[in-house]
Amino acid sequence: MGVLAGLVLLGAAALAQHSGLTDIRGYFEILVAPGKAITGTVSDCSTGQPLRLKQVTVTPLGPLDIGTRVRVEVSGYQADTFRIRTMASSWGPGGSYVTYNLEDICLNPSGPGGWQLLQLPGVDFGQVAVGTTETITYTFQNPLLEQIT
Repeated sequence: MGVLAGLVLLGAAALAQHSGLTDIRGYFEILVAPGKAITGTVSDCSTGQPLRLKQVTVTPLGPLDIGTRVRVEVSGYQADTFRIRTMASSWGPGGSYVTYNLEDICLNPSGPGGWQLLQLPGVDFGQVAVGTTETITYTFQNPLLEQIT
């Protein structure tokens, strides 16, 4: 029973959530255990813009090592999992410090895509003689800055 209880505790610790803030470049460094941190740079997949000053939650899905999957969550974006790609360690008088780097990652916005419905004004052409035309130009934009054709 003691071994089983130890395995259950180890499994629960591996799935612990840890949070921190990104900087203006979207970079985060979140302490997940004494002397161990998960790092990365997160951006918006649809725009490529860094997620500046956002709270990031990371959940390691196994023991920390290269290749381990980490769930990454940011409010307003779809959570996703990424593998730890690199690891760096240093040692000093205070002990060792290891960073597990996800490197550059991106998250997709959550929700229905951010489309906004706009009521366009009606157009009264009045009496238009046959053979004459009038053109009205509308500009459509969406918040994802995608090209609309």
